[in-house]
Amino acid sequence: MSFAGNLKTISFPDILQLISTGQKSGRLLATHASQRKELFFRNGNLISASSSNTEEDMIGNLLLRRGKITKTDLQKAVSLQKQSGRLIGAIMLELGLLNKAELTQYLKTQVEEIVYNLFSWSEGEFSFQDDLKPPEDQILVNLDTMNLIMEGTRRIDEWMEIRKSLPEHNRLLSHVLQPALKQREITLTSEEYQVLMMVDGQKSYSDIMETSPLGDFVTAKAVHTLLGQSLILPGEVTESKKELRQESEQLLVLVAKVYSAAYTALERIVARKLGMGKSKIFHDSYQNQKGLHPILAGALRDGYNLDQEYLLQQAGQVPSETRLMRLIQALNSLLFQYLKVVSNALGENVVRLAMAEVKKEVTLLLLENGELNKKYSLETEIFTALKMAEL
Repeated sequence: MSFAGNLKTISFPDILQLISTGQKSGRLLATHASQRKELFFRNGNLISASSSNTEEDMIGNLLLRRGKITKTDLQKAVSLQKQSGRLIGAIMLELGLLNKAELTQYLKTQVEEIVYNLFSWSEGEFSFQDDLKPPEDQILVNLDTMNLIMEGTRRIDEWMEIRKSLPEHNRLLSHVLQPALKQREITLTSEEYQVLMMVDGQKSYSDIMETSPLGDFVTAKAVHTLLGQSLILPGEVTESKKELRQESEQLLVLVAKVYSAAYTALERIVARKLGMGKSKIFHDSYQNQKGLHPILAGALRDGYNLDQEYLLQQAGQVPSETRLMRLIQALNSLLFQYLKVVSNALGENVVRLAMAEVKKEVTLLLLENGELNKKYSLETEIFTALKMAEL
């Protein structure tokens, strides 16, 4: 029997109980905003789970947090996954990053975390379809659904209690140098001690939650205990490393979109004048510039069609301190080269028309991203190339 509904009217634990007691086999799909989670069951037990658009649920990030792989390992595995379409777990086996027993254990942990995260959903659509099976190449687990319900419910109850004392996500945490102990001896669990060692006065609560190998619930519980024992204390509010990285990623994506729109607008103008003859103008300019700016290598098709995803991968190989500057410098240089060649081939009037079209496209994008544009003066950067072309 298949069924569907909304988590506002039936809770996730109730859905799991229905599947468990009915010993159902099939797929449970849950979606909320951009998040999508798939759970597969056999005879009422959970055998597989996957999650998309949720960083914390990804096996690669789980392994990274637990120190099993490095960022370079993860980037290599993700790159191979995009090229081949294979499961990232299989790629990690092939690269020798894990053996099969380790992968199975980490996949089990990942599946459990995906399920426990769903306990916090108070809204979203769900549907269950009988007899749907996971992909054949997927490694399966076998977890008792009733045990998951009990542990998930316990976590939620405890989470609701401890969150009352947790600091703001962007507040720094530091050690208490001379704690006023409430008792003569304090015994910490290994998890609490591990979290205590992460506190250094430079990391915010959010940073610790993100980098901890213990998972959100265990880490938050440890912070709660350490605060209660007066071993750590909250400090000033600051931007977390996670927020800064997310902003940096958003900025790079915006830069790629802006210049992609600029190149496409320029191509439309040139195509009206030259038709297929446009190809030489863009091809020659690109060949010249990618030699000067290796970050552009392979990032454009037909000389003007910017592959934004590939460009961002290329940018990821550049040190973070100079990444944005080098990316904008390369894209600006290419735009200026395009405009100069168009001016030589078609005259100043066509260039003015092209620049007007480019400005219109770029301005629309920047208006949609006003805060980033204002903070990083993107409008000034891109219009520099247009002003130079007028000289």
